[in-house]
Formats: sequence, structure tokens, C-alpha cells
Amino acid sequence: ILISIFVALMILSGCERSVERTYILENKSDYSLSIKFYSVFYNNGVAKLENSISIDPGENWQVLYEESMATGVGPHQVYNSDSLVVVFEELRQTYYSLSTECKISLLCNDAYIIEENGEVYRYTFTNEDYENAEPIGE
Repeated sequence: ILISIFVALMILSGCERSVERTYILENKSDYSLSIKFYSVFYNNGVAKLENSISIDPGENWQVLYEESMATGVGPHQVYNSDSLVVVFEELRQTYYSLSTECKISLLCNDAYIIEENGEVYRYTFTNEDYENAEPIGE
């Protein structure tokens, strides 16, 4: 029995768990939007712009994430950021951070529709997202 347990542990320790996942941000609103991805927490509290993208109405942006030995993968790892700002045509904006409620945060898997056996995570921006965003400069 001990030999069987030892062999099983050796086999399991040699197995790698890899993750291959595509995150899609889709714009089905009537407004162009931009997203700025920041690293704050991991940069000693100083906001560092990691990436900036723009998505026109009817378009999407996607990123493929691949990593071996990955567990608990979330969008903040994929986007390499812990906070982000979504700006709708320089009129309205929404801020997300790791402390934002998960079911609405673009940094948590809970906000995404999971497709294709967990290989595709999709978030769709709608006019409701625009209406819920804060006006800029007010």
C-alpha cells in the first residue's frame, strides 16, 4: 500500500495544470469606450498605467491567457492590473478595483459570461453601463 501511495504521489507531483483562457470585452453600447488598466497595489500605491485600449460600438477586444501550473486565474492576472477605468466618449467613466463588488467588477470572473467549457470569458458593455457610469467633471 505504501508503494502505491508513493507512486501515486510521484505521478501527481509531475502533472502540470495549465490554463488557456480567452477574455473578451465586447462593446454593444452606442458609445465608443476606452479602458485604462492600472497597477496600484503591486506598485507601492503609485498608479502605473499598464495598458490602454479602445473599443468602438459593435467591436470587441480579446486577450488569450496561457500559463502552466496556474490555479485561481482571474482577470486581474490576465490584464496585469489591479484597477481600471472605463471611459465612454470622455463623457462618463466607471472605476473598478479589486475591492469592487465581484459580480460587477471587470477584475473578477463573476462579472463574465463563461462559454465554451470555461475557455472563454465574455463581458459585454451595454447602454446600461453607460447610464450607470459617473459623469466626468461633475
